Amino acid sequence: MRSARLSRVFSRPGKSDGQKAKIAFFILRSKEEATQLTGGTLSNLALLTNLPDHEVLVVLNAHDILAEELSRRGVRFVVLEESELSWRHVRRDLRTMVTRGAKALWFNARIGALCAREGVSVLQCDEMATLFVGPGAKLAGRKLVVAYRNHPGIVPVMRALYKVPTLIADRIVATSELLREAVVSQGWRHPGDRTSRIYNGIDVERVKASMAGRDRAADRASLGIAEGEVAIGVIGSIVGFKLQVELLEQVIAPHAEELRAAKARFHFLGGVKNQEYADRCAQLVRDLGLSDVTAWPGYIADMAPWYSALDLVAFPAPEGTARTLLEAAAHGIPSVARQTSKEAVLDGENGFTCAELVDLAGPILRLANDAGLRARMGERGRALAASRFDIHRNREAYSAIYEALIGR
Repeated sequence: MRSARLSRVFSRPGKSDGQKAKIAFFILRSKEEATQLTGGTLSNLALLTNLPDHEVLVVLNAHDILAEELSRRGVRFVVLEESELSWRHVRRDLRTMVTRGAKALWFNARIGALCAREGVSVLQCDEMATLFVGPGAKLAGRKLVVAYRNHPGIVPVMRALYKVPTLIADRIVATSELLREAVVSQGWRHPGDRTSRIYNGIDVERVKASMAGRDRAADRASLGIAEGEVAIGVIGSIVGFKLQVELLEQVIAPHAEELRAAKARFHFLGGVKNQEYADRCAQLVRDLGLSDVTAWPGYIADMAPWYSALDLVAFPAPEGTARTLLEAAAHGIPSVARQTSKEAVLDGENGFTCAELVDLAGPILRLANDAGLRARMGERGRALAASRFDIHRNREAYSAIYEALIGR
């Protein structure tokens, strides 16, 4: 009864059939991401800027680089300022737990009021943001879509909260089949009939147009890539679950001489999300003498020159269809990844997959020493991106979910 009363307080008449339904996207921003656009955020951007049949409103909890990017793209957004929307460290003391819980409740109230004021029909968020916005949207009588982007085994802090979104979400989207299976098998309230697999989308035509005007030799020179070097991209934020330390210890260090003979160099492209972990990487490079086979450019705002310049991508984390792998395929770059990424990297087609991280060394060296194989796999990657990950398929699948929830 209380829920029904609150819903009536928040609710307002919906859009008429002749108007576009408004879809609100809540994108959670952490302090570490203030100057970065991560893979998940870029996937959200690709979707929300390709929904011509719906009016889009983006809701942020911080005014940072993402807000600037939304302004540049002409996407309407609002900022409900709150810097401490995180469950990190809540187990360490009762005071932190109570404080974060109170912030979550207050933020939900603000989200509910915003949904009512703006006439939002559907609110969408990623799984780790659900408790900050989902209850507020539901109490306001709005439909809730939760997109799962991370497997529960990847980020330890997720394990305790992983099932919660399945309690309240009207529809659930998993960005890989592996992830869909995890949600269905581990979720509450029988999520199978509410869960769809929709891959992240890549604007294949935009990639093709962007690359058509680039000079690969000039891009490589501008990035400090030596002539004859095999440039290997390790793309992702510097944080524990990306496994850069393990890549250094288990793959690069034991095969350093073979990599030098192949003129291979690993370029770690990503901003720091965990300084202690980044310091550990730097110490390993010094201790193991790997400065000549690794480079650490940091966060890259414009990846186009790098995608023009790279020869292959190494992806050590067991993350499934990470955006990095989709972009590599669209740009014609073969990848070496874990078997959990088999939907984005077809073994022997547009790259190789391995069960264990340590096994990445063999395929990396094989590709580093065979330019013809890299070229053939690159072409197959472009075909895969066009057939499986094109943004138009992504957009149509999401639009169908929204229309079904709205009842039109």
